[in-house]
Amino acid sequence: GVGEIGWITSIYLVAYMLGTLGGGTLADYLGRKTMLSVSVLLYMFIDALTAVAQGFVSLSLFRFLTGTGTGIELPVGSTFISEAVRKDERSWMISLMNLGYPLGYLLAIGTFGLVSPHWGWRGMFVASIFPGIIVYLIRRRVLESGRFQRTLQQVKDGALTRDRVTIRTLFRPQYRRDALMAATYWVGNAFTFWSFLAFIPLYLVKVRHLDTSTELLYLGAWQGFYAVVPMIAGWLAEIWGRRPAAIFFALLAGCGVWIMVAVPSGMPLFIIGGITYGSIAAPWIISFTHSAECF
Repeated sequence: GVGEIGWITSIYLVAYMLGTLGGGTLADYLGRKTMLSVSVLLYMFIDALTAVAQGFVSLSLFRFLTGTGTGIELPVGSTFISEAVRKDERSWMISLMNLGYPLGYLLAIGTFGLVSPHWGWRGMFVASIFPGIIVYLIRRRVLESGRFQRTLQQVKDGALTRDRVTIRTLFRPQYRRDALMAATYWVGNAFTFWSFLAFIPLYLVKVRHLDTSTELLYLGAWQGFYAVVPMIAGWLAEIWGRRPAAIFFALLAGCGVWIMVAVPSGMPLFIIGGITYGSIAAPWIISFTHSAECF
């Protein structure tokens, strides 16, 4: 039921948070490349094992473990890119990284159409392991962040000191204010993003009374907005600055949600919903860059 879906989504997000904290910290010791490889190995195997879930408890357990793996991606991937590209290209490049999400979403919808009629939802989870294997093999060929390697060498040589548990550094006086502000806007980003992402399918079906085919058409087409709007946001963040661009798209997303529930179904809902979907993702992308630059 809807209540169980809500609980399972919440369990996944709690694990996502823990994966973010743990993965980001371990990446300071083991490296960006290593943790990105660990994350995809973890969630692709657990995601495939979800096919054997028999009820609410086992499904919740598998989603918790999957959330832990995917959560590692959040801080490590954006940090890796921020360290690897020029300062004036960070937001733009992270917005390019974001293209992986809508492309993956479209791949999932297409795979669902092919797999589900024959093997059901369990077959869909099993099929998810194949793109995971491809991602893992690609990541093993990626070079480690040069900045991380230089910093690690400085620590080994004694030229640079750091806390034994690096997350403690955020509570030092010189970082405390920025850390609190970053945590606050990330809570806002995550609440808005996951609230929309988790419940928009139910909204389209239960409130707007769209059939499954039309719902999937909306969700699939909206991935185009999800790809384009954050790219525009990343470009504007390089011109306007991180904060003005993030505030603009946050306001646009907020207005979009209110307008979306008021417009009639059909093309108005499709257009406003797509713009809102992309605008919700935009501050998320800009915040990746801003967080990396603050520390």
